[in-house]
Formats: sequence, C-alpha cells, structure tokens
Amino acid sequence: METERNSSTRNRRRGRPPGKQKKGDISGVQSPRQRIARGLASPVPRQKTEETSQKLNLDEQRASITYLVDTRGPQREIYRRVLELREATVEDDVRRWQITQAIFEDALSRLDPERLGLSILYARLMPPREDGIHSLYELEMRGSYPWPFTLESKAYLGSTTLAGTAAMLHRMQRWDDLDSDGRVQIMADDLEQSACAQPLMLAGRMAGVLVVSSAQPGFFTDSMVCQSVIEYARLLTLALNDGDFYPFSQLHLMPMPDLKWQRAEMSRSYVNRVIACARQATLSLPEAEEYVRREMEEEFERSESRRQEEARSASELRSTAM
Repeated sequence: METERNSSTRNRRRGRPPGKQKKGDISGVQSPRQRIARGLASPVPRQKTEETSQKLNLDEQRASITYLVDTRGPQREIYRRVLELREATVEDDVRRWQITQAIFEDALSRLDPERLGLSILYARLMPPREDGIHSLYELEMRGSYPWPFTLESKAYLGSTTLAGTAAMLHRMQRWDDLDSDGRVQIMADDLEQSACAQPLMLAGRMAGVLVVSSAQPGFFTDSMVCQSVIEYARLLTLALNDGDFYPFSQLHLMPMPDLKWQRAEMSRSYVNRVIACARQATLSLPEAEEYVRREMEEEFERSESRRQEEARSASELRSTAM
C-alpha cells in the first residue's frame, strides 16, 4: 500500500495522473524533428516553404499598397459630402464654392499629411472670344504654408504654364524642379518645386484644370499621388454646371505675362475697376467682375505680345551687330 502511494506521488510530480505508467507516450509536446522521426509529420520541402514565404510577402505588399491608396486619395466621406452639397444648394456660385472648398480641404489633409507645403488651385477656362478661349483664370485656391491660405490677387494662365499645357493636350502634365532635360518649359510660381495639372473634362468638353503644387521637389514622382489628383479632379466636376464646359475645339490659348507681374497689376487696380464698372453700367458685382476680367485678360495678352515683339527685335539687333 505504501509502495503504491509513493508511486502515485512520484507520478504526480512528473506530470502524469496517479496510476498511469510511462508507456512510450508519443502524443505529448515534441519538437518537429521528433514528430517527423516518429512518423507523425512529414518534412515540408524547402521550395514549398519559400513559395509560402513569397506569397506572404506579396500579400503584405498588396495590403500596403491598398493602405496607401485608401489614405492618400479621396474617401467615401468626401464623396458623400459633395453629393449632399450638390443636392441641397440652390445657387450655382454658392454650390460651386462650397463643394470646391470641401474638396480642397480634404485633398490638403490627405495628400500632404506632414504639412510640407501644398497648394490646390482650380483654374477655369475664360469665356471664348471670336477665335476661341485664350487663357485660364485662377478662380479658387487653398494652400498650406509656405503658400497663403488663399489668393488675394489672381492671374491668367496661358499657353506657357503647366495648366495651359495640360488643357491643350487634354491630359495630366507634371513638372519638377529636379528635372533638367528642359522638355517642358513652363512659367512657375516662386514657391513651386513640383506640380501636377489635371484637366476637368466631361463628355468630350473641358471646364478648366486642377493644379496641385508642392514646395518639395519630387512630390509627384509617386504615381499614387498623381492618381489621387485625377480622382479629385473628377470629383470637382460635380461642383460645376453644364455651361462651364467648352468643346476642345475652342481652345486657342495664348502666352500671358509673368505671374508676379499680373498679380501686382491685379492688386493695384482690380477692385477699383470692378466697383467703377458696377456703378457706371449698373451691373451687379458678379457681372462687373466678369466684365473686368475679360477686359484685363485682353490687356494682359496685348502687353505680353508687345513684350515678346520687343524681345525679338532686340535679339535681331544683337544678331545684326555681331
């Protein structure tokens, strides 16, 4: 009796129930090598292991790409917000402004979460003249430092700008200060180190161009960032009316003066001219603004034409003197 009790005590200390004897138990915790040796498992071929590892890595890469697309592009919330504004807002100008601001705010937060410096601009096509549309006008803009929150003095974007090139070619255009091949000669703002321009198109017509500019070079080398710009441009078309879109055949963009010069002229005279026009012609302020914008577009275009003619004459004189 004493012998059985002592045996039970020893078995409990060894982790076995009382009365159980060690009988070559092979079902306990064993290493993979032991299980293979006892015939309980088969060795996994090295090729199979490598294939599984590669598949896991590929799945991780896909998950990472999906995460980037989801976080750097427009999300479901902004689509819902835009549709709500489009449905509820009656006045065209108010609806355009509200939707544009909602899109710009969302784009700034998603495209530049580190706040490195980004500006988003909608440049609309100016109304056509007798021979077509000559420029785009900077209508709405939002920016983060070093850009201002919005533009106080706006400018006309002609054929020598990135927006003008994108409009004439009907497709996205990119520019980067790091590029030295000089294939695209554009007129850039002082703060721009890289930029991306995407036309706003609908049913074979165009309303303008969405321009996203960064204070950092190389910002648009990431294809997913450029794809996000395309998606925001598509979303922005919901802010516009059918009459804002013009056939491609009406595009006849012309060179416009230096952007800094234009903004200085706008700051000096635009507001006073709008007020005087509204009083003299008994127009509403929006009507007077549209009238003055057309006048100043023609004046700026003539000014740039004279400047280029003078530059050509001076170049010819230098060539003759040599």
